[in-house]
Amino acid sequence: MPESSRARHLKEVQRGHSETLPQKLPSRYRISLHIDDEAIVCTSGRQYGYNVYQLEAQDDDWKEKIIARAEQIRKREGR
Repeated sequence: MPESSRARHLKEVQRGHSETLPQKLPSRYRISLHIDDEAIVCTSGRQYGYNVYQLEAQDDDWKEKIIARAEQIRKREGR
């Protein structure tokens, strides 16, 4: 029987923390940059210390901006 998303969240993200952490916590999965179009997710990134790029509705240069942001993170992390 597949593990429920709540059970997986508790096991992989919460890890015994008493405060409820957001469902999207990329640092728990060794993800260096989370890309999303939801402002709340981007706000959580600043609050919980993970790198996030917010996609805008009309941005023809989004690919180049994401690549540039990923390159900044790569250099900062020494990779």
